[in-house]
Amino acid sequence: MLAAYMVWGHECVLKFNGMFAFAVWDRDREELFFFFDHAGIKPLYYFWDGEQFIFSSEVKGILEGGVDRAIDMEAASMYFRLSYVPEPYTMFAQIKSLPAGSLATLSKGLFSIERYFSLLDAPEETLLARDAAKELDELLDRAVSRQLVPDRPVGVFLSGGLDSSAVLSAAAKVHPGIDTFTVRFSLPESNEEEKFNEDAELAREVAAQFGAHHHEITITPEEVPALLLKAAFHMDVPVSNPTIPSMLRLSEETAKTATVVLNGDGGDELFGGYTRYRFSKRVLLYQKLVPAIARALLAKVRPIFAKANLPPGIGLFAQFMFQKDATLASVLSPELVTNNAFDRYRDRYFSERGDFLRQFMSADREGWLVDEALMRTDRTTMAAALEARVPLLDRELLAFAARVPTKLKTSLRVTKILPRIAFRNRLSKNILIQKKRGWVSPGAKWLRHPDVLALATEAFSKGYHPETDALFNLPALKKALDDHVSGKQYNLYL
Repeated sequence: MLAAYMVWGHECVLKFNGMFAFAVWDRDREELFFFFDHAGIKPLYYFWDGEQFIFSSEVKGILEGGVDRAIDMEAASMYFRLSYVPEPYTMFAQIKSLPAGSLATLSKGLFSIERYFSLLDAPEETLLARDAAKELDELLDRAVSRQLVPDRPVGVFLSGGLDSSAVLSAAAKVHPGIDTFTVRFSLPESNEEEKFNEDAELAREVAAQFGAHHHEITITPEEVPALLLKAAFHMDVPVSNPTIPSMLRLSEETAKTATVVLNGDGGDELFGGYTRYRFSKRVLLYQKLVPAIARALLAKVRPIFAKANLPPGIGLFAQFMFQKDATLASVLSPELVTNNAFDRYRDRYFSERGDFLRQFMSADREGWLVDEALMRTDRTTMAAALEARVPLLDRELLAFAARVPTKLKTSLRVTKILPRIAFRNRLSKNILIQKKRGWVSPGAKWLRHPDVLALATEAFSKGYHPETDALFNLPALKKALDDHVSGKQYNLYL
């Protein structure tokens, strides 16, 4: 990387294909350059007050420099709206993060950031399904092969879903008998155990198909409180997702066998894997076929039709991705119930004349994927000294996905249309026809377990966090917890 910098200067980053966050001090120019990978896989945080500059791959590293810990209220507002903190924010007012695909320069007292990689304006191309499928199949093998060059033991996180299974199919060509790892859940009295272990059963099937050496890690509710506390320390920036304790435990056990692991992150955002994309298409078709007068009458009869009446854009996107005003107002102080997340996403991703579904996928790829999914993966794996690599976010593959038209990604009934065609000679029919579930953890059931409940009850006690008590309606939060534990109402997500 240094040799590349010596030849091409800061344009060296245009030559790279991988995950990285690094800095170069150019002694001759007296300039400090920062580079962040094209997909936002590795985080980089900084503090700059005009005189002192501190940077680190962890927020904790900057706090050690004596930086003020004041909460960024705008970041907090967006966190409660989104369930994650979008760049450039952290929860600390004086600490920011670099956006994906960016380079920054500190020179003569001036700090500037520019994007060198973005696919927001990448045009769709007219592609035949068979040609696009052939290209995707070849790109996957090349991407995975590039990721399998370490001199250390390599494994694969395997969920049994289409993405991680496809990654394994390519990895097994290079490393026969590669180690695979998945999570299994043990619940008291087998409380819906089968439901939460569907992924583990599929992963076992896929591992056997490719001759992998498969490892299953079983998690019990008694382990969760310690995992939650450890995860809170390592996350630095909060992400509200009950899979985090599972990912941390999976990473810790995997690190005993492998030091590098491949995963399937990014496949849903690149190739239309989420069910919300299907539902969006249905809403758009409903608005096209049903006259406005009829839709208005239906909206008065059932609330769901009122939601389906929202015009394509930030309002419709928010119905799928944002916490609602009424929910937030019931448990937060008024200063935290703002529209800043709406403004941010509307201005960045949505225009009135654009293709809503394409905009939706772009918002997920550059927002949710980077600040939620990749953040979770990086923090939980690095906490266990495990390096997680993301072959589906290979630069060539990412650029290819941006060219693929949405009609080859999602239909009214099917998600990931192109991958299902491209990988039909790799994967069993059982994997190809699986409905999208997402990797789930039994967070709602954990919250009813005495050990986890004690932790939550303590956190909702007045004075537990004296500086932030005023931000919450603690009695309302406690009631929501009690209602959830009693089974009166499902409140894992408010």
